[in-house]
Amino acid sequence: NDGGAVREVIEVRQPQLPPGARWQPEIGDETLTLLNSLNNLSAQERNRLRDESLAILGRCVPPTGPNEHYAGLIVGNIQSGKTLSFTTVSGLARDNGFRLVIVLTGKVKILSAQSIKRLTNQLRLNTRHDFAWRLYRNPRSTLAQAQELESILQDWQHPTPGGLQPQTIIITLLKHAKRLRDASAL
Repeated sequence: NDGGAVREVIEVRQPQLPPGARWQPEIGDETLTLLNSLNNLSAQERNRLRDESLAILGRCVPPTGPNEHYAGLIVGNIQSGKTLSFTTVSGLARDNGFRLVIVLTGKVKILSAQSIKRLTNQLRLNTRHDFAWRLYRNPRSTLAQAQELESILQDWQHPTPGGLQPQTIIITLLKHAKRLRDASAL
């Protein structure tokens, strides 16, 4: 007999994942700063961008856990917001511990350059002082390039002074067989 004491049972459940999601990404400073800087979007549009980006990243392999291989493809019409979408997904990826982001920017050099310029501006790659990102445009398969990339990736294994996260590598590639082979050889 417990003397009439009331017992409370607490059940801990895993949160329900959205359909198709493999895990639930978290929004961090990188994504919040990006979303808050988009003054040309309404609050409703920013919320939709956030939610769609969370859904996209949530379908990817989680950054922690066993090594897995999973391929997905996101496509969109011209002027549909693809650049803003992959930029936001990139920010979420950094917030969630991804060390490397690869973006296929298109087949035409001038359109690729436009995408890279917008990506650079929206992630503030040239104006920030924390050096959070390291951008590589169509990297070549050279020993020096491979060693540099490996060094940056290895920095994630060691804590940094002041609690700063290491750099996230972002590689932009033209959709061209040679560019893809060069990047995969790194």
